[in-house]
Amino acid sequence: MPSAGSFVYTPFDELDDRFTNAHRFGRPLRPELLLLRPNHKALLLLCPLLPPSPTKSDGEAGKSRRLRLPAEAWQRVLAFAMQAEDDAAQQRGPTDMGKVKFLLVCKSFQNLATPLLYSYTRIFTLRGLGLFANTLANADAKWDSIRRIPHSTPGRWVQCLSLSRLAPCSSLAVDSNLVRALPVMPFLTTLELDGRYVMSWRVAAIIPKSLKILRGIRVKEEVRFEGLKSSGGDALTGLVRSLASLEELSVEGPGLDIEEVEFFEDEEPEPSELGLSQATLPRLKRLTLLDCPYTPLYRMLIRASLPLLEDLTLTTTPAVQVTPPEPDPEADPLVPTIGPVPTNASALTQLTPTSMFLARHGNTLRRLSLVPTQQWPPSPAPAPEDLLLQCPEVRELVLSMPLPSRLMPPEPSKPKNTTPVSPLLARLALPPEPSTSAAGPSSPPRSKSPVTPAYPLTTLIIPVPTQAFLSCLTSGTSLRNLREVRFSSAKWLRKGMGGFARGTGVNGEMMRWRRELKRSGIKVLDSEGQEEIEEPQGTLRPMVGTSAMGIRGSDSFRRNMKGGMPFGVNVQTHGRRRTD
Repeated sequence: MPSAGSFVYTPFDELDDRFTNAHRFGRPLRPELLLLRPNHKALLLLCPLLPPSPTKSDGEAGKSRRLRLPAEAWQRVLAFAMQAEDDAAQQRGPTDMGKVKFLLVCKSFQNLATPLLYSYTRIFTLRGLGLFANTLANADAKWDSIRRIPHSTPGRWVQCLSLSRLAPCSSLAVDSNLVRALPVMPFLTTLELDGRYVMSWRVAAIIPKSLKILRGIRVKEEVRFEGLKSSGGDALTGLVRSLASLEELSVEGPGLDIEEVEFFEDEEPEPSELGLSQATLPRLKRLTLLDCPYTPLYRMLIRASLPLLEDLTLTTTPAVQVTPPEPDPEADPLVPTIGPVPTNASALTQLTPTSMFLARHGNTLRRLSLVPTQQWPPSPAPAPEDLLLQCPEVRELVLSMPLPSRLMPPEPSKPKNTTPVSPLLARLALPPEPSTSAAGPSSPPRSKSPVTPAYPLTTLIIPVPTQAFLSCLTSGTSLRNLREVRFSSAKWLRKGMGGFARGTGVNGEMMRWRRELKRSGIKVLDSEGQEEIEEPQGTLRPMVGTSAMGIRGSDSFRRNMKGGMPFGVNVQTHGRRRTD
């Protein structure tokens, strides 16, 4: 018996026979059970896509009235259905055959669904990549110059090629198959590679210049040891420089190597010395650079022109302490030292690649994500303390542990050991102002307080709440536009837990954040995007001699005592003073 959230559907007319395999395999032996979503009572209206077929009594006149759905409409319907199958295919993996079943419906569907099948190609195995490359190469070899379209099919249908979930295999085999397939895909706009694959020179040279999305690029680890300083020795840097239509770029590097920082910074030649102009990527909007701060590509992007960059993901890099120069014992102490002499600890700290990148391209960012490094041993580093000054237009900010002590530099305070000036002396020090009325003395001028800028930050995402970082959000009015704080590594405890358990640990700190930020209208969400609705009541330990009935229990306890209360004892009951 079907449930309330389902109904029984049985093919009953010839429309189902025309557009299904019922005429080949026969009708189903038993009705199909279709489940409805959401599973509640609702009215479902089934509308046929095609008009009813004419009957035999209509004769020849019925054929003239037959209406057919245009191929463009069927193509949009198939594109919608294949997109839904493609989303589910990411979980099924290499055994997915969801999109291929649309080719087996009928011959008309085969002609319409084949270009859609090749438009987004996801490959999971090396064998599948080889068959795909052979199909494109053989079809291009049979393509002659008599045809109206210069590019062969199905190569010209491919717009997106995804190898992000490719099984572990030889990089040379992947490289050879890509060399055969890429030249016959002239309209390729999206290329997703496996993070373990390192792109070679011959693959970088044949990638179409119309590429818009490039993900999963791996920077080879030998870059740090070969001494490559420019794009003349790096295939990836030369490729990115030539892609003027690039809109999204994702790069993974070998990790952080602090020992190599001074080596690269001291001996790196300028682009003008190499005869290279400044790189310009006028359409780049999303950029992800993970664990590659000391690579030629990172340095090229720092100097590049990125006018439309809005979404940036960077790996935080720890600060490097620079050893101050030792004084020369033979130098004359009376001769002044040439050059600036560092007087504080910040002058002895070298700028990190993260700070340099944000100082160069932070003005146009709308979303910024600072993630920790994935190497071992970990080297955590906080975000720069002047983050909002470098990125004044950021709307969504994602931080990692450890959290910075502040998001903006502190306001300039008065110097120490200064005597406060009295209001009378401050008034006498002002220049005289002409009075508009001779009847009375002029009022002293009002001092103008500096206006604190309001940053447009609306969403803040951090791993877990900390007490020190909360004061950074509540002090001042610079974050008056903040509306949502989310914890990516914390989740609210279930409501069945006791009040003391929910008020301790990370959940207790989350409740404290919720109470403090609720005054400013800021929502506090957990990793699942849930907001705690019911906050546990403040439970207190019951006093000795009282029952669970509260104050009324104390009265009954006092009446039931042997001998009653001693004479002259004052008892505070409900705010009134009672004397027995």
